[in-house]
Amino acid sequence: MSIFDPPDISKMKEKKDIKGLIKAQENKDPNIVRDASFALSDLGVVAYKGLFIGISSQDWQIRAKAYACLADSRYDGNIALLASLHDPHEMVRMTGLLGLLVRKENRAIQPIGECLLYDPSKNVRESAVQALFKLCGEQGMEYFFAARSDPDPDVKKGVDEVLTKLGY
Repeated sequence: MSIFDPPDISKMKEKKDIKGLIKAQENKDPNIVRDASFALSDLGVVAYKGLFIGISSQDWQIRAKAYACLADSRYDGNIALLASLHDPHEMVRMTGLLGLLVRKENRAIQPIGECLLYDPSKNVRESAVQALFKLCGEQGMEYFFAARSDPDPDVKKGVDEVLTKLGY
């Protein structure tokens, strides 16, 4: 292998070469930086530079992976996770909901409530019901009551189940 060849991220990850992966973060190719960041995250090391490159990717799967890595990190990635709730792809928004739930981010009550009420995807709205319930319980009552008029029967059912658990 020549010194001009791009670094082999998968080999470095397999060997748990943290130093090599950190050095790969200095590469001029943003895809290598991103992949090195994902590998570092999988090894328990947070490398924000590549994660933020991943968040700006056109590929929704890469964006979802970047948000999941931020959710798993113990450092502050809450603002990026809140931004994920406005992503055009529903799987990215669902990853953001899960990330905020995992981090127990109480500042997310209003944005998650807005997802419950206004998100175009029934799947995201269903996930928002559960995330809001687990995150804040009765603090989400205004959103639960408003969501009772959701056009989707599955979302309504989820809201009714939550309201029953809360004694309403």
